[in-house]
Amino acid sequence: MLQRFFIYCCMAISFNLSAQAQITLDENSEELKIQNVSYLCDSLDNIGLEQIQGLSPDKYSIQSPAQSGFKETCFNYWIRFDLVNTSERNLEWLIDFDKWLYVNLYISDSNSTLYKSTGHLIPFEKRDHGVANRNLIAISLKGNQSFTCYAKLKTNSNYTSQPVNLDFSIYSKDHFFRVEQIKKSLISFFIGIYLVMFLYNLFVYISTRDRNYLYYLGLMLVLFLAVPHNFGYAIEIFPETDYYLYYTKIDLILSTIFGFLILLFTRSFLNVKESFPLLNKMFNIVMVLLVLVIIPAFLGEGFLAYNLSSLNRTCNSWTGINCCHKKLSKKTSFCGILFTCLQFIYYRCCYIASKGDGGAASKYIHGIQYAVRVIS
Repeated sequence: MLQRFFIYCCMAISFNLSAQAQITLDENSEELKIQNVSYLCDSLDNIGLEQIQGLSPDKYSIQSPAQSGFKETCFNYWIRFDLVNTSERNLEWLIDFDKWLYVNLYISDSNSTLYKSTGHLIPFEKRDHGVANRNLIAISLKGNQSFTCYAKLKTNSNYTSQPVNLDFSIYSKDHFFRVEQIKKSLISFFIGIYLVMFLYNLFVYISTRDRNYLYYLGLMLVLFLAVPHNFGYAIEIFPETDYYLYYTKIDLILSTIFGFLILLFTRSFLNVKESFPLLNKMFNIVMVLLVLVIIPAFLGEGFLAYNLSSLNRTCNSWTGINCCHKKLSKKTSFCGILFTCLQFIYYRCCYIASKGDGGAASKYIHGIQYAVRVIS
């Protein structure tokens, strides 16, 4: 019995030591995702830096990859971690605290404490390292230098994008900006495609006055505006404005307009009213909800709109698939399926690029390039 108790104690100590291990950085490290985090919940938001620095490591709770430290009842956290540069060279790094509204980072060594801040609700020009709508903090470590870092993380229940854990990422500056260049190339590609398609269909609409092209022009215009916004780069265009305060509301408005237009275009172009009466009623319900949901969203409840966008894509995809089972023209069936595929490719590209995987996203670009050649 005593032997088993001793084994359990050793296991607990070894787990705590592994969780408290220093984060070692060298010239070969490009990207690290830190999941084992020492944290303290500050639900009343009344714990200061001096109190945190006076705490011993065993007073912190430990987040592991299997168990998140984030709790829905607590919106303020302190986390502690140590950074060590094990190389002889001076290195520059970026720490990314994704989805937090306010981040206060205190970098301490034996001589002084350096303060830096970032966050989605911090003005863009006052963020420590402003790149897109990212929460980045730049740090420089001399050869064999070490730091102890204390970070105060804050969020609230009204913001649409919520953290699900206390993870954070560390990138070498060179690696980060290489990935950023890939993402910007991807964004430029999409913007160029939408601009060309808008201009081409504008001339077609002027010639034919077909209402379908009017809906399509609206879609292209919204996508032209939404791509830089969704990737976070629109905030760089208006750095000295209050754009950052309305980021999620703009996101909601663009999503609502996009959903409304795409339903109108799908219903009109694929003749949903006559071919799919039941689905047409569903379209009407979703369009009404897309308009009404703006009201609670502006009061701080924006999650419903994003769930509706999934329902919107489901309606359009289901319509495209059903075109094959109805006796519709080959052109209509082909366009329905192609439209469904392009939706999937676009949303998949946005998801992959938002994760920083530009290489994987480029594979999907080839699919879009082929689709554009088919259309033209």
